[in-house]
Amino acid sequence: WMLSAQLGMMIRMGGVITLNDSLGRVGRTWIISDAYPMRYVGPELDGDKTQYAVTRIELAYNGCLI
Repeated sequence: WMLSAQLGMMIRMGGVITLNDSLGRVGRTWIISDAYPMRYVGPELDGDKTQYAVTRIELAYNGCLI
């Protein structure tokens, strides 16, 4: 899906995004339709730091239910 977008082929897909708290309990859920990736930012890994590795993906979508 990501590679297709990088090559200019916008394949739209539906999916569910779930935000969990630190105990793994569901905090919020979004159901998206006709989405495709617009931007992807991978984590910056540095062995000298004690930070979380964060990945960010920005999506374009046609519909969202909360």
